Amino acid sequence: GVSGLCSLSRMAGPLIHALRERICNDATPEFVMGLDSERASLSSLLKSSVIRGESNTVLVLGPRGSGKSLLTRLAIQDLHADAEVPKDSFIVIRLNGLIHGDDKAAMREIAFQLQLDKLAEAMSGEMPEADGTISAQGAASDAYLDAETSLHEPLANVAHTLLAAFREADPSRARCILFLLDEFDVFAHTGKQGLLYALFDAVQAGHAPMVVVGLTCRLDTLSLMEKRVLSRFSHRQILLFKCAPFEEYCTLFRSCLLPPRDFPDEQFAAQWTEHVDQLMQHEFVARALQDLYHTNHRDVRALHTLALACIAHVTAEKPFVQAADFYKSYTQQGADSKVAMLLSLSLLEVCLVVALNNLVARRESLINFEIAYEEYRKFALDPRHRSIEYFNKEIAFKAFQHLTSLEVVVPADNSTRTNTRFRGMRLMLESAQVADMLGRHAGVPAHVRFWAREGLAP
Repeated sequence: GVSGLCSLSRMAGPLIHALRERICNDATPEFVMGLDSERASLSSLLKSSVIRGESNTVLVLGPRGSGKSLLTRLAIQDLHADAEVPKDSFIVIRLNGLIHGDDKAAMREIAFQLQLDKLAEAMSGEMPEADGTISAQGAASDAYLDAETSLHEPLANVAHTLLAAFREADPSRARCILFLLDEFDVFAHTGKQGLLYALFDAVQAGHAPMVVVGLTCRLDTLSLMEKRVLSRFSHRQILLFKCAPFEEYCTLFRSCLLPPRDFPDEQFAAQWTEHVDQLMQHEFVARALQDLYHTNHRDVRALHTLALACIAHVTAEKPFVQAADFYKSYTQQGADSKVAMLLSLSLLEVCLVVALNNLVARRESLINFEIAYEEYRKFALDPRHRSIEYFNKEIAFKAFQHLTSLEVVVPADNSTRTNTRFRGMRLMLESAQVADMLGRHAGVPAHVRFWAREGLAP
């Protein structure tokens, strides 16, 4: 009755909040797709470094959305949960190439994350002396940052200075330092790769247990390193290019919608889970997930975005995710932005696009405005197409220029000497996009759709 509906609506709010928190805050998912062997490899390497004091370097390679950051997060969680690893036996330093691309800024960030604040402030240049050198204040900086240890020194010496200061700050514990370098390839593009050389040199020196884990999506990262940096790299690599089966892909999407295990209302959680299972069995949902899987099965962020859009449709009146909500979310997510832009074109511009697409389908060696206009003129002046308004060449050229400004058509070369009307152009649309535009554009007559069939043959 009414009381039951009110109870459902009251519980839907906290559950939606919990699901959003889990997806948006990068919480560790309850189901992880296809990272078991890679997780075991990285966890084993980190564990040996923390327990035995071994220093290592490793590179994690994989396309965006393949789980590189998740893999490192899971490996660190394994360290915390391992009974053989002493508590507080390691510290994690996180750097991002897009934020800390400058070597000096990265060194200051390392000092701050090692909680060597006075040393970091001295390195930041906030306390200059009259002679222009950087002074050090405090016990740690007095001992390890003298007049010769400045930012003008080789970064390798600065790195050794930081590690020495870190050991001096807490001599009773020799904690392992885990460096996580996200966007690793950006560090390889900066100057003389000072930060990478400093860290790899410190790892090779073995003065303190260290692990450097680089995360990147570029396969040519090793070729970007200088010889002096590459010679200090262990060449360990973890590759995330495996293709997970479609069943795991569907399970991952289902896990995004399932309530947390610690959700207080077990009865509502069971009802929600039942509706999610019914949703997964829907024919359109299965077909849409399969299309998404074949488009980009390695990027799970598309599933997270789709799940967020689905739960956004849940209201007090509709406390569960319905198939109609999934359909709306999927069509909005999969909408082609270029096709959406084409829906605002005039009929003349649509005709020019169809003419160009027909020329491309015929594999014409050259297409330009004059050839496209001749194609349009033949169509518009055909007695069978009297309902199509015919425009002269000057008006049509203005429409063609508008298509050029929208980058629907672009110049085929960089030549500027050729008359614009005779300049070779390239159509930046696939035939499927043209077909989608013609199917959704409200102002396109049936004659134009029939004319376009020539360029839309499968």
